[in-house]
Amino acid sequence: MPQPNFEYKNIIGVSKKRDPTRIPAGYVPYAMNVDSDNDKKLHRRRGRTLIDDESTHSMWSNASICLCVQGGDLKEATLNFNTMTLSYTTILADVGDTEMIFQDVGDMVFFSNSDVFGYIRERVAHGIPEVDQEFKERMVGGHLMEYWDSRLWVFQEGLLIYSDATEPWVRDKKHNFVSFNSRGRMLRAVKDGLYVSDAARCGFLQGGAGDPPKFNYTEVCPSPALEGMAISSVEEVSGISMKAALWVTEDGCYRGLPGGQVNRVTGDHFPVNGAARGRVMVLLRTFEDQVKVRQFLGIYDLQPGYGGPEIALEIPAIEISGSIITA
Repeated sequence: MPQPNFEYKNIIGVSKKRDPTRIPAGYVPYAMNVDSDNDKKLHRRRGRTLIDDESTHSMWSNASICLCVQGGDLKEATLNFNTMTLSYTTILADVGDTEMIFQDVGDMVFFSNSDVFGYIRERVAHGIPEVDQEFKERMVGGHLMEYWDSRLWVFQEGLLIYSDATEPWVRDKKHNFVSFNSRGRMLRAVKDGLYVSDAARCGFLQGGAGDPPKFNYTEVCPSPALEGMAISSVEEVSGISMKAALWVTEDGCYRGLPGGQVNRVTGDHFPVNGAARGRVMVLLRTFEDQVKVRQFLGIYDLQPGYGGPEIALEIPAIEISGSIITA
């Protein structure tokens, strides 16, 4: 019996809601490691060179310093472009193997894995100093961290804690927190506020005047964000560049602009079923005609009970249609 071959063109999207044997015309059940060109043809995605192993994690860079955790130590990674190898310098030993998060504030980089919290300045690690002021205490670490409105913001389970203005290591223990019903899953800043999510829903937290500031909370999305799958990006909107938040929920991907303006950017093409948590990045791709396209790439792990490999998700959606050719 001849084996069927597939030819893809005019790609519309990925259908994950239907039985795989009843995929509608113009869709395929999945597409991995491919790119589409201006002629709507699929090409194998260019690969990457593996230069490290699984013992290194939590890699982060702000273009001035590259940090990671390796073997339970916080290290700086330096790439030798001639040999494509990494060398490491220990900044702080014995931080543990829990995932580390980072946030740059001026000439400092704050780091936290919930158990360890401090900052790096001129490649030297410092702890958070004690505070000798009434009603004040040291700022705390958490599992999500952001810097906005001259303050450091940290999600510590269901508590969003923020520092005093211009003093990111100090907080007011009476006022400087916002309570949520469950563990924080997203914390991303735009010009006039923070996009936040707990395990129930996503909202926009718009700050007002005062110290502590007054907040106006607006629900912007009925589905909660998937933890680890939110990122900040500079987007072009009506010819104006602005900082935006991009995040993933079970019913697709969303973009949040200043003022709490949110739109679902994938429609029904990318429902994300069974995802536990993941990682995201923004890629800038250049095609043959030098057209530059900003793409949002997410990779997530599946919850127990869901089969299959890790999933790659891109925005804009690849347009998919297919015909079966028998030899």
